[in-house]
Amino acid sequence: MAGDLIGEVLRPLWLVWLVVVFGAILVYAYRPGNRRRFEQQGQIPLRDDQ
Repeated sequence: MAGDLIGEVLRPLWLVWLVVVFGAILVYAYRPGNRRRFEQQGQIPLRDDQ
């Protein structure tokens, strides 16, 4: 009985939690301060290391 109630209360909170985490990842990825680092890391596969 109590388990059903807890499940009904927590189930909608998972959606809220996932939206918050996704938003935090977007903010981190699109911060202007990270642009140079992401561009440098994106060039790693194209480097010709000998």
